[in-house]
Amino acid sequence: MLVGEEINIRRRKRQGNRMSGGNYLNDLFLLNFTNGSSLKLEALISSGIAFSSFENIHIRNAKKGIHIAVDTDGSFINLVTFRSINISGTGFEHGILMEGGLTTTD
Repeated sequence: MLVGEEINIRRRKRQGNRMSGGNYLNDLFLLNFTNGSSLKLEALISSGIAFSSFENIHIRNAKKGIHIAVDTDGSFINLVTFRSINISGTGFEHGILMEGGLTTTD
């Protein structure tokens, strides 16, 4: 159980292409994140988060349950799977919040 400490998966491009792959979180109980996000995925400065899996996560009493943020500079979040996510309790501004550019290529 984690109480009040944000889990933040953040990727920033520093030199060359950079991508996070294979993040895996399971069997978590996140409680009382009342000042921010319980779980935040953030892709910044032309980077990406991909091939990640989040399973059996319980979020209770938070300002933001799951926060996904993507810069509009070519950053991306792709092939991320959420399974058995439970969001409950009070104090939520957002259960799930998605911010940033959503683009597709044909």
